[in-house]
Amino acid sequence: MPKRDRAIALFLLSSLSLRAEAEPARHLHTRRILLIDAGHDPMSTRMTAELGALGFEVQTLQDSLATAGDSEIEVLSRTIEALATIGVDRPSGEVRIWTVDRASGRIILRAVVAIEQDPAVVALRAVEALRTSLNDVASPPPAVADTARASIAREVAMPARAVAPRRPPSLDVSLGPALAGSVGTSAVSWQALVSLHWLLRPRWGIEAVGLAPMGRATWKENEGAASLMFGLVAAGVHWRPLAMRWCTLDFGGGIGAALVHTEGSPNSGFFGGNQDTLVATPLVRMGYAVSVAWSLSIRADVIGAVAIPRPVFAFADRIAGSWGQPLVLGSFGMEIVLR
Repeated sequence: MPKRDRAIALFLLSSLSLRAEAEPARHLHTRRILLIDAGHDPMSTRMTAELGALGFEVQTLQDSLATAGDSEIEVLSRTIEALATIGVDRPSGEVRIWTVDRASGRIILRAVVAIEQDPAVVALRAVEALRTSLNDVASPPPAVADTARASIAREVAMPARAVAPRRPPSLDVSLGPALAGSVGTSAVSWQALVSLHWLLRPRWGIEAVGLAPMGRATWKENEGAASLMFGLVAAGVHWRPLAMRWCTLDFGGGIGAALVHTEGSPNSGFFGGNQDTLVATPLVRMGYAVSVAWSLSIRADVIGAVAIPRPVFAFADRIAGSWGQPLVLGSFGMEIVLR
């Protein structure tokens, strides 16, 4: 059993045990909040203190909220009869707040608070968002609280409802110069790199990459010289394992096509020619961005691709080199975040 599943199972068993022991004391109208975090987070510690000062009982589960499904949130909340659940998701930079709808007893995503550098500020904002979501539950009428808890207990076995989307899709656009080189030759060329990253979920999305020539790669032999220019477009999957307010780390993989243009410049006594070749280019990419303004970042990318079939350079029927197996590019530019 995975570590996260074991933690959730132990949490459920302990919660059920606590409920059985506390059954005679239900007239005390305990107001319970479930807090899910990655463990020993200063922001969670501050939220626990603030909620305790307001008279809430905080029950903590150490788990990765980014991998917990909405159905798990619903089951965990219902099991301990929590009025609300607070989830700290550091990788996506969010604190999410689910509360019980008093009319239906359902668990609904009510608020999302962005994580900033000061944990105390974020904790206070999250607690205030919780108070607002519960309609000033600091002093709810006992009859209303009893009705909500009874509704939760009746519907533990019912399937979970879909909650509201966590955040709208975001689009990042980056532009910068790239230096391209191929293993097996010392010739390099400058390219203009444009990339688009469209996040459809907190960590996953799709991306597109485009390269336009800004210069030529040149080979020189005794028989003459050859030059190469290329353009490339590709699309694939985007994965962002690290997403903080000030930096992001992402990876991509996909397939594209490159148009390779070569020109021959023969020496005296030899003949040369020009040729255009279309090749397939499966590629992988790694990128890192550091924020310098609200929607502007400095970005670096490393791309590896393979040209299929392999273009070769022949001088007087002698193969002097090849290109694109593999092709390596490094880029440094700017990124604009559009949300």
